[in-house]
Amino acid sequence: MDCLQSISSQINKDQLANKLANWIKAFEPRLQSVSVEVFDRKAQSNSIEFSLLATLRTGDTVHSLVFDSNISLANQKVDLEGQDIV
Repeated sequence: MDCLQSISSQINKDQLANKLANWIKAFEPRLQSVSVEVFDRKAQSNSIEFSLLATLRTGDTVHSLVFDSNISLANQKVDLEGQDIV
Protein backbone atom coordinates (compact mmCIF):
# COMPACT_ATOMS: atom_id res chain seq x y z
CA MET A 1 0.00 0.00 0.00
CA ASP A 2 0.99 3.55 -0.50
CA CYS A 3 1.65 5.51 2.68
CA LEU A 4 -1.85 5.24 4.11
CA GLN A 5 -1.42 8.08 6.58
CA SER A 6 -0.44 10.46 3.81
CA ILE A 7 -3.30 9.33 1.60
CA SER A 8 -5.91 9.50 4.37
CA SER A 9 -4.94 13.06 5.27
CA GLN A 10 -5.16 14.27 1.65
CA ILE A 11 -8.52 12.84 0.52
CA ASN A 12 -12.02 12.66 1.97
CA LYS A 13 -13.48 9.46 3.39
CA ASP A 14 -15.49 8.64 0.23
CA GLN A 15 -12.34 8.84 -1.89
CA LEU A 16 -10.48 6.73 0.67
CA ALA A 17 -13.30 4.16 0.62
CA ASN A 18 -13.01 3.93 -3.19
CA LYS A 19 -9.23 3.55 -2.96
CA LEU A 20 -9.53 0.78 -0.35
CA ALA A 21 -12.19 -1.02 -2.41
CA ASN A 22 -9.96 -0.86 -5.50
CA TRP A 23 -6.99 -2.26 -3.56
CA ILE A 24 -9.15 -5.11 -2.25
CA LYS A 25 -10.51 -5.89 -5.73
CA ALA A 26 -6.98 -5.93 -7.16
CA PHE A 27 -5.48 -8.17 -4.49
CA GLU A 28 -8.45 -10.44 -3.71
CA PRO A 29 -10.22 -11.22 -7.00
CA ARG A 30 -12.40 -13.92 -5.38
CA LEU A 31 -14.43 -11.17 -3.70
CA GLN A 32 -17.22 -9.63 -5.75
CA SER A 33 -19.56 -6.67 -5.18
CA VAL A 34 -16.95 -5.06 -2.95
CA SER A 35 -17.97 -1.92 -1.11
CA VAL A 36 -16.19 -0.05 1.69
CA GLU A 37 -17.55 2.45 4.20
CA VAL A 38 -14.95 4.58 5.98
CA PHE A 39 -16.10 5.98 9.31
CA ASP A 40 -15.36 9.42 10.74
CA ARG A 41 -12.02 9.56 12.52
CA LYS A 42 -12.16 9.73 16.30
CA ALA A 43 -10.08 12.50 17.85
CA GLN A 44 -8.29 10.12 20.26
CA SER A 45 -7.60 7.45 17.64
CA ASN A 46 -4.71 7.44 15.18
CA SER A 47 -6.44 4.90 12.99
CA ILE A 48 -8.80 4.43 10.09
CA GLU A 49 -11.93 2.40 10.78
CA PHE A 50 -14.00 0.97 7.98
CA SER A 51 -16.39 -1.82 7.04
CA LEU A 52 -15.94 -4.00 3.98
CA LEU A 53 -18.94 -5.69 2.41
CA ALA A 54 -18.46 -8.27 -0.33
CA THR A 55 -19.72 -11.53 -1.73
CA LEU A 56 -17.76 -14.73 -2.23
CA ARG A 57 -18.87 -17.62 -4.43
CA THR A 58 -17.81 -21.10 -3.33
CA GLY A 59 -19.19 -23.71 -5.67
CA ASP A 60 -22.94 -23.14 -5.90
CA THR A 61 -23.09 -21.05 -2.73
CA VAL A 62 -22.78 -17.28 -2.49
CA HIS A 63 -21.62 -15.93 0.87
CA SER A 64 -22.22 -12.33 1.92
CA LEU A 65 -19.31 -11.14 4.03
CA VAL A 66 -18.86 -8.18 6.35
CA PHE A 67 -15.48 -7.23 7.79
CA ASP A 68 -15.11 -4.50 10.40
CA SER A 69 -11.56 -3.25 10.10
CA ASN A 70 -9.17 -0.91 11.82
CA ILE A 71 -5.80 0.18 10.41
CA SER A 72 -3.41 1.82 12.86
CA LEU A 73 -1.66 4.72 11.17
CA ALA A 74 1.20 4.56 13.66
CA ASN A 75 2.37 1.08 12.65
CA GLN A 76 -0.07 0.10 9.85
CA LYS A 77 -1.24 -2.89 11.92
CA VAL A 78 -4.61 -4.17 10.74
CA ASP A 79 -7.34 -5.57 12.99
CA LEU A 80 -10.05 -7.41 11.10
CA GLU A 81 -13.23 -9.00 12.40
CA GLY A 82 -15.43 -10.79 9.92
CA GLN A 83 -18.73 -12.53 9.71
CA ASP A 84 -20.50 -14.53 7.07
CA ILE A 85 -24.07 -13.38 6.47
CA VAL A 86 -26.05 -15.99 4.60
